Order: sequence, then C-alpha cells, then structure tokens
Amino acid sequence: TFTIVRPVEDKFYFEFTHGRLASSDELSKQEINNEEYSNSLKEASFACKKDGEHIFKEFEKTNSIEGNKVITNITEELSDQKEYHISGKVIMHQNLKEDREYSFGSKRIIDDLTVFIEHDNNINVIFSPSGVDSIEKNNAFPDHKLAFINRDVLLPGEKFKLFFYK
Repeated sequence: TFTIVRPVEDKFYFEFTHGRLASSDELSKQEINNEEYSNSLKEASFACKKDGEHIFKEFEKTNSIEGNKVITNITEELSDQKEYHISGKVIMHQNLKEDREYSFGSKRIIDDLTVFIEHDNNINVIFSPSGVDSIEKNNAFPDHKLAFINRDVLLPGEKFKLFFYK
C-alpha cells in the first residue's frame, strides 16, 4: 500500500510496470501474445479509494520486449484528487536460475509505503531498501513475516529490491 501525492488535481496516468528477463525463444519472436508472455506476472490487482469507494480494481495488461526483458504495463487514468491511496497485490513466478531479483520503484512521489511479502517456504527472500533509510521492519508482525513500512515521503526512483535464493 502507498499514497501517491500530487501537486494538482489534474488528470494523470497511474502506471505499473513489471519486467522479467526474457528467454532467447521469446526474444526471437516478432509479436507478443499477452497470454503466453504474462506467465511471470500471475496477478496484478490494485484498488484506489475515492470518497471511501474503490474506483478501479482490474487493469488491462499489455506486454512488450525491451532489450532482454518482457515488460508488462498496466495503466489507469486518475483525476480530481491530490492524494490517491493505492493498495495492490502482485503475484509473480520467476525462474530463479535466470532471474533472482525484483525491484520496486516509482516515477511519482509516494507516501506511507507498506510492504508485506508472502513467499514459498522453499525460497529465502532478502529485502533491501535502495537508498532509502526510512523503510523499516514493521514490528506489528512477527519476525518471520516480511513486513516493512515507511511513513516519510519518498521521491521518485527505486524504493527497494527483493533477492531470492533457495
């Protein structure tokens, strides 16, 4: 969960981008079939509250190849507020032989970032803030749960990385 902070109430686009390393077979194809290439991003659902009501839930996904990555983009138009309280859930599958990291960043100023990571017990996950000193372990959860919180405003850029290993 996080809050997007805007200087004005003008229309803008909330964008979520997920990338993963592409196989050589994927890189050799000319067109991308959304079903075929969205295997790593199993689910991405977000909700934004306006006047106590959720104003969007499901997104259209589009896929493209950029360099050696398959990129999934999700976009939603928002307007009429200066703050947007976003809650999201991302379920992904990664081939740990090819891709052992996930990073989260934002092009926008965000506030009140909370992260809760659920993972398979066969995988170890290391949470690493990226240049942000204010992201801390959320002590409302037991030590074996991966939960982190930031109450400060975060400027655009990378916020954290996850590293996976067996």
